[in-house]
Amino acid sequence: MNPLLPLSKISRVGITAENSEAVLEAYSRFFGIKRWEFRTVSGDDYEYSIASGSAGPVDIEVVQPISGQSFYSDYLDSHGQGLSHIVAKAEQPLADLLPGLASEKINALSTDASELGDRTVLDSRVALGGLTVVVIEGSADASTPDKVVEYNHEAILPVQQLYQVSVMINDLAAAQQQYEKILGISAWVPIGIDTSAGVEDATYYGEPVEHTATLAIGRRGEICMELVQPLEGPTVYRDALTKYGETMHHIMVTICPPDQFQQAIDTLQPEGIVISQGAAMPPLMGFGYFDGGEKMPGTFVEVITPLSDNWLEMMFPDKETARIVVGDLANSLS
Repeated sequence: MNPLLPLSKISRVGITAENSEAVLEAYSRFFGIKRWEFRTVSGDDYEYSIASGSAGPVDIEVVQPISGQSFYSDYLDSHGQGLSHIVAKAEQPLADLLPGLASEKINALSTDASELGDRTVLDSRVALGGLTVVVIEGSADASTPDKVVEYNHEAILPVQQLYQVSVMINDLAAAQQQYEKILGISAWVPIGIDTSAGVEDATYYGEPVEHTATLAIGRRGEICMELVQPLEGPTVYRDALTKYGETMHHIMVTICPPDQFQQAIDTLQPEGIVISQGAAMPPLMGFGYFDGGEKMPGTFVEVITPLSDNWLEMMFPDKETARIVVGDLANSLS
């Protein structure tokens, strides 16, 4: 079955902010983004600004509503600041895809012309568990941005690739079916988190905790999504579902040694960017989620720390399974 919305790649991760300039330096420090280009986009009765920046292999945009009612202003009203959307290119003209998407109650909220390409906001939140897709068509021109803001920060942690975008959902099986039907993601790797079986040193905002969750990581080409269903015990997964309902929650861009991870923790903790949840799965790997706090409100970033040189091969002996989870990194397997 052909997907209703075949995406070729995720061009940018989208964040909505009340005041973009107030948060840009924190994102620059975290991800090593040195240059932000501002552009203003106007619709019939609304206006918003886009600050776009590159962290090497991962691009980020911070959108600030200026006036009127748009998806971004509605997002601030209902959800608050934070990770709000992905910007992606489709493999076919969007006009050809809209009738099929309408059958799943996915409709275009707006289409705006911008120097970053024509942007169509698809209301896919119900169909895709809180994920909003902004489809971009055409390409950026060489015109001068409205404004440029530059910093000279190096990334606190290396930005390697957009390993995954993670969404918190209520029903994992049902969500997987939707992601297969709409985005064509049919290859999934199931992973269980259970602090009573194989998961150690679990913490929730610094306190020891017992919890369980089930998740699945799926891939189609360059698009990798993680769907997480919390089960028992306190987790940032449950927090998000309780506060917002199904929602986009975090991204993962870094796999680094434990000492580098600890150095990042020590650097960011005084600034209120702390590990909200973490655990280890010895002898394979550990993981943790930075909570952006007041500096990067509503943004969570996952980091994996290998505990063995051959952790990936031990965890995923089949190279194709590893490729689904970590993309090109799987090529390092023998």
